[in-house]
Amino acid sequence: MSGIVLFLDIARGKKAPAAHPDYDATKDAEVRVDNLNCRYEPHVALLRTTQTLVVGNKDTVGHNTKVDTVKNVPINPIIPAGQDIKQKFPQEERLPTKISCSIHPWMTAIVVIKDTPYMAVTDKDGKFAIKNLPVGKWTFQVWQEKAGYIDSATVGGKKEKWSKGKFDIEIKGGDNSMGEVKLDPATFSKK
Repeated sequence: MSGIVLFLDIARGKKAPAAHPDYDATKDAEVRVDNLNCRYEPHVALLRTTQTLVVGNKDTVGHNTKVDTVKNVPINPIIPAGQDIKQKFPQEERLPTKISCSIHPWMTAIVVIKDTPYMAVTDKDGKFAIKNLPVGKWTFQVWQEKAGYIDSATVGGKKEKWSKGKFDIEIKGGDNSMGEVKLDPATFSKK
């Protein structure tokens, strides 16, 4: 299933690991979300606090883009047809943040705003990759728009309970894999 978000969870008072040098090239990059055919594309965007969110309007009608942040100042600008807006969100948001268009209420998207680049969103086949994680034991949180925090999964054939979507993983040198992770389809019909 696509659209499941995983991100490194740093406990309060703890410091996030330094980003691997491979992430330096995108540290100040622009992350684009477009209004296209009265929907947002992509539906889920990953944004570091050092990056800039660019919201474009490729439609022939105006849209607004309401970003309901908690730690950052929320925005709600009108974007005329063929125009863009740019916005920085310098504070990490604890939860994924909803983007919506008040003019066209069916239009919604999600932006995940984190200090660290160690996050991912699953593709259409339910796969994801987070590259260059530092060696050590880390906690990740798993979230999906309809289900909220994913609280249980079957990992490598064993059922696991995840409090508030959190699970721990030991990262060793080289490639690491969680193996096959299965989620109960009923998880996505909760709300």
